[in-house]
Amino acid sequence: MSLNYRRAIALVLALLPACGTWSDLDAQFLAAVPTKDDLTLSGPAETQSSPLTADISQRQDLLGTSRVYTDVVQQVSDVNKFIDALANGLDFIRKLPPSQRLADARLWGPYDDDKHPGLQIQIGIQRVSATEYHYAVQYRRKGAADFSTVIAGVFYGEKASHGMGNFQVDGRVGKSLGISQAQDAEAVELGYNMSDGLSTVGHLKAQYSAAALEYAYATKRDGSGEVSFTVTKDFVAGPLGDETLRVSAHWLDSQAGSASAEVSGGDLGTSKGTQQECWDESARQVYLSKNFDCSGASCTEGSPSACRLAPPTP
Repeated sequence: MSLNYRRAIALVLALLPACGTWSDLDAQFLAAVPTKDDLTLSGPAETQSSPLTADISQRQDLLGTSRVYTDVVQQVSDVNKFIDALANGLDFIRKLPPSQRLADARLWGPYDDDKHPGLQIQIGIQRVSATEYHYAVQYRRKGAADFSTVIAGVFYGEKASHGMGNFQVDGRVGKSLGISQAQDAEAVELGYNMSDGLSTVGHLKAQYSAAALEYAYATKRDGSGEVSFTVTKDFVAGPLGDETLRVSAHWLDSQAGSASAEVSGGDLGTSKGTQQECWDESARQVYLSKNFDCSGASCTEGSPSACRLAPPTP
């Protein structure tokens, strides 16, 4: 299961003409809003292998393209697509002067949303201090007096690309307004820290009506990084419900890396399926060890001495 990023937020607008010009102070407010390039994770390169989450029970007895590596690529891609939707939704305010300027706030809108007839949107940024800004994306039905907040964010620092902050997306409000659909997340939280200027450290949580996803990551500008994620899914056929897959992985700037995975719960009962592996610069496994779906008496292929990075603790 992955984030339904395409409908996580819907902020594609028919923008009305705006009057006025930009000021240097306006730019200070906009500097607190991170761009897509600020937040995008630099994950491993794509491969053609089927990811581990596609079918964890699939036999894999000979070394080949790492399925955990492929899964990490997919999960990082899902996070980036959500970030892309979120950042693009906020990015339009960089193209228009604010509709209102207050001493410590800027407001864009309200504008009509042509993707959702009958709705209006506005975005506000408030400066709490020289290094703290709050912003909100709000909707209302045309004719209504009050707006409802769908996205709220906080930023700490002088510039988004060298600061930290978080977003919260209220999917329940989005559903009540018709922006989100029934299968979309009930709530999403994204936190990030780029204060060292060299890396992006963050977490992403998504709560659905019947499942939850959680990611933690740290990626560097040189292409190295680490990520851990938890996915709930019916991996093992049987009557006892979903199993939980936990994966921790890290990789070098060369893309060589390693991972540990554990699947538990559901039809596994008190048992746990575990897997450790390492891959080279081309995402080919050089070491694989697991305790399920083994061929013959051996559950190990390759040698741990071939690992550029030892598998992390799951």
